[in-house]
Amino acid sequence: MNNNFVTRKIISNDISEISKLIIRNLKEINSKDYDAETIKSLIEDYNFEGIKKRIKEGEIIVIEKNNLIVGTGRFFNGKIFDVFVLPEFHGKGIGKKIMKELESIAKKERYKKVSLPASLTAINFYKKLGYSFDKNLNEESKSSYWMSKDLGD
Repeated sequence: MNNNFVTRKIISNDISEISKLIIRNLKEINSKDYDAETIKSLIEDYNFEGIKKRIKEGEIIVIEKNNLIVGTGRFFNGKIFDVFVLPEFHGKGIGKKIMKELESIAKKERYKKVSLPASLTAINFYKKLGYSFDKNLNEESKSSYWMSKDLGD
């Protein structure tokens, strides 16, 4: 049995599995951060059609282990979005792998800085990766705090 993690771009057959992964994460992890109405709204945003729409809005990657998608993330226009990891894989380095890959995509596209919306649960994770709150971003979000990181040269 292959215990290695594989990072790759999304394919259309992944949409349903990614939607389930994100919705499960919202229910089990992020429900501690937000009221029921916000969670319900986020779950609606990440249904099958919501993921399908996001494919057109940037590059989505997945990380698999033994043909199971255990994490996902998206890069679009200098921003990182939709970083989610199956709850049982939290703390196992999957999020770091996703972020490293998305930052690599940003560098290839010649971005010197990336920004992301962080949930309350994820703020400390992103801080450990070098992100800090970005007061210059005035993006509206009822469920996130905008953070940024300089990627260097």
